[in-house]
Amino acid sequence: YGVDVTMCVGPSMLPTFNHVGDVVVMERVTPFLRSYTRGDVVIAKSPTNANQTVCKRIRGLEHDTIVLPAQSRHHSSQDIVIKVPPGHVWLEGDNCKNSTDSRYYGPVPAALVKGRVVLKIWPLWEGGFVRSISPKLEEEEIAAREAKNEKTHAAWSSIRRNQNPAHARAKIVYRDEAGGGGGKSWEKAVAAEKAVAEAAAAVAAEEAAKGPAVVGGDASDEAAGVAGAVAGGGGGASTPQEAGLPQEDAYGKKRAAELFRKNGGAEQR
Repeated sequence: YGVDVTMCVGPSMLPTFNHVGDVVVMERVTPFLRSYTRGDVVIAKSPTNANQTVCKRIRGLEHDTIVLPAQSRHHSSQDIVIKVPPGHVWLEGDNCKNSTDSRYYGPVPAALVKGRVVLKIWPLWEGGFVRSISPKLEEEEIAAREAKNEKTHAAWSSIRRNQNPAHARAKIVYRDEAGGGGGKSWEKAVAAEKAVAEAAAAVAAEEAAKGPAVVGGDASDEAAGVAGAVAGGGGGASTPQEAGLPQEDAYGKKRAAELFRKNGGAEQR
């Protein structure tokens, strides 16, 4: 079937859905086409219990980078960075302080998503379309809904008292922003990063193959001797021609002698 009707139970999607009794309509076309967008409310099979389903909002898509604050997980003193793998989505409840979601069981395979919630049909006085909230607006909109529900529902205050304020919402670096544009820009950025890494590795390998320029003992002795001869010390030849060396070789050995003296070699006096 293209559509289905189900009931949402639990506090994880407050204030979008009530704690119990909300009946919603979900469509199955979006999961079939894998055309999710961030902010969609979906029904999925629980990754931890195949006999249960969960109602959550998609906050991250494949290749998005998730940063979990330290206080959002038990027994964790450092932020955790997670890359959403291909074919997965990141799910979180709107009521982040009382929701078991991807912050606990990680990215969810897209194949577990059964449908996208499009309509709330019960209670009748709260019925209407279920909108997809833009990630940039979700904080403001959810906060506004909380304020509204706190005024209209007496049970809302008691439910809030049972929440854990340390369960922070995950921070997400969206792949579009990381890539500087759409999907193609993201792919170009990844390819460019890979090319730079390969080029750096090639340069490092080439430098390692050359090895450091080390002057051996014989070369040092020869350089010192030529330096003394050129300097005229010890009655040696004072010109390259007198030393019996070609002009180019004499210049190179003279240069080697100068470098030898600068590097702490024995200087001829």
